[in-house]
Amino acid sequence: MKWEKISFATIFIFVVVFFYTSFSLLPFLDDFFHFHLAEFHTITDILRFFNPLRDFFYRPLSTEIFYAIMRVFGIETGKIIIFCTFCIGLIFFYRSILYLVKERLYAMITTFLYAIHFTHVFQLYYLGTYQEVALFAFLVSSFYFYIVQRKIVSVILFVCALLSKETAILYPFFLLTYELSLFFIKKEKHKEEWNWRSFIPFTKSFFSQILPFGIISGLFLIIYYLGVKNVSQLEIYTFHFSPRIILNNSIWYFLWSLGLPSFLPDYIYSFFAPPLPSFWIRTQTQEYQLYQGLLVSFYGLFSIVCCYVLYMIRDIKKIVLGGSLFFLSFLLFLLPTIGIIHRWMVRLTLPVLFTSLCIGWIIFYLLRSKKIVLRIIGILLIVLYSLFNWYGVKVHEISSYYLLEDTIVRNLEVVLKKNKSSILQKGSLYFKDAIPGSWTGSEKIKNTLHGQDFISYYFVGKNIRVYYEFETKHMPKDTFVIESNDLIRGIYTNKK
Repeated sequence: MKWEKISFATIFIFVVVFFYTSFSLLPFLDDFFHFHLAEFHTITDILRFFNPLRDFFYRPLSTEIFYAIMRVFGIETGKIIIFCTFCIGLIFFYRSILYLVKERLYAMITTFLYAIHFTHVFQLYYLGTYQEVALFAFLVSSFYFYIVQRKIVSVILFVCALLSKETAILYPFFLLTYELSLFFIKKEKHKEEWNWRSFIPFTKSFFSQILPFGIISGLFLIIYYLGVKNVSQLEIYTFHFSPRIILNNSIWYFLWSLGLPSFLPDYIYSFFAPPLPSFWIRTQTQEYQLYQGLLVSFYGLFSIVCCYVLYMIRDIKKIVLGGSLFFLSFLLFLLPTIGIIHRWMVRLTLPVLFTSLCIGWIIFYLLRSKKIVLRIIGILLIVLYSLFNWYGVKVHEISSYYLLEDTIVRNLEVVLKKNKSSILQKGSLYFKDAIPGSWTGSEKIKNTLHGQDFISYYFVGKNIRVYYEFETKHMPKDTFVIESNDLIRGIYTNKK
């Protein structure tokens, strides 16, 4: 128990050190929309958050409730909630592995690998993606209580996951995969004959344990439909039943989970062609060079080790079945978005669990070996993995544009605070372009501030009109003018 406490304390410290930048970021993009939605004055307003009749996604727990809490206690509370929710998910991820395989070292290694994966930049840095963190924590904890036969608790946590993000409706299919795996493993272990009667125990288990989850998922599917049936979607967010798009997305999501940079698909239009010339310009930074070198070193050594481990096991059937199970589970939680043209690393919250399980098992195999050389290689792999993810975090802090968004909002706060009385007196804001028609001007500012929604966050209860030059060419009379480009360049915080 003491070993576990020390290990978890170490993991939590690593998470804080790796993702410490997330604690200082301000709200941006959809955050202002959610803060606007989370306005409440009575208990009735809070109950309204759970009304499924809406024109946006039904995620009341991870959006309206979460943002309502921050409206009362501040965004610092929101940051703490995100971190605590993530750590609770890690604890139950560890407990689930430990319960199933009875190997503390393997459970801790895998939990550590998942905890420091650089893709968490896309879940921990943006308040709007708390939905992913909540989904992870609720589903992993639900699974733990499911396998320890505390089904009521498991169902409650599953409902919380459904109230956080719609991806949770796929959870019953994961449970079905899990139960089928146990059934086949048991048959194989006892060398029992295969016939239709052997499936009777599994059928009983299905109806008594999994079916309730399926019924709840079906009910929430109707609720989700009521929420999004009137939502107009851009072409890049429309699901396409195209084998080419589905295969292409599957490959990229898998490569991302292994550690490739998120922006690589922007420069590679074919797996059989070299990247565009501009890619090499973007990769000239020292952080990227270190990230790339460590990534190649890790997987170069890991590939050799994998060949050795698979050769030592020599059970092709187990390897194929195990690999297929993990890959299918990896793809399962990507199904709602696997046919969408727009790819985003944030969707790897659950799939990375399965790549971590596989990598963790190989490293665990080395560390439990009696050969000192193999143990040293196992430790070296952990070090290389940690280092390439450390630099991966640094690279993706920039490539995600979260730091740019934070710069814009931070500079805006300086302007609003300094000129609050004047803005309230004039009753309107006008974001002016330095270069008309440029994306670096008012159009970008509108995207960052989510149109008019930021007003309800900075001027609660006030009616202030906002104009953007790319939409409104003629500046209204007696309005407070802000130079868009000054916000992007960070001129106000630099002066400070």
